[in-house]
Amino acid sequence: RLGPGVRCPEPDWALYGRRGDSTVRTAIRTSGRPRLHAGAGVRLRLDTAAAEPMAGQLRRLGIDTARPLFVVACPQFMVHRAAGAVLPR
Repeated sequence: RLGPGVRCPEPDWALYGRRGDSTVRTAIRTSGRPRLHAGAGVRLRLDTAAAEPMAGQLRRLGIDTARPLFVVACPQFMVHRAAGAVLPR
């Protein structure tokens, strides 16, 4: 249980990538009701090998059994990614 939390802003993102010699910008719109909670009493636990390969990467980073300062929870999170647009040179 995360306990009480405060609303936090819903960020929109812009991703940049390469397609051949061109730069492509993609807009990412997010919606939901994100809440920021204190991380008291929360501990990351990586028990299962079924969670590989991500769990393996987290173990190599030394994050297993870490205690976060804050936790963002958003059970109704939704992302809409638009088609990328090639930027002029």
